[in-house]
Amino acid sequence: MSAFARAVDSLFGKLGVAAIFQPRIGANVAVTIIPKRPDEIIGLAQNDIATEVTLFDVRVAEIAEPKADDVIFFQGTEYRIIGEPRRDIHRLIWTMEAVKA
Repeated sequence: MSAFARAVDSLFGKLGVAAIFQPRIGANVAVTIIPKRPDEIIGLAQNDIATEVTLFDVRVAEIAEPKADDVIFFQGTEYRIIGEPRRDIHRLIWTMEAVKA
């Protein structure tokens, strides 16, 4: 195991929370996620609109290939993944953008 993989495992051990990942096809999987909810400001003409974006980080070791329309159940809420998930530079973490279903 590389130093980066150990660091990622430590990070998820300290900051991660339990969730359920439900792929479109296949069985549900218990995963550890790091949720992020940064505010995104979208400029539209002369108005700025603030939208709440929900991002979830999950280890590649827990989910091999997440896809758009897969679902994450977190704190009693269902979130649908939109767009294609992206891996970090070390290919250890998926980042998924999601909306409440």
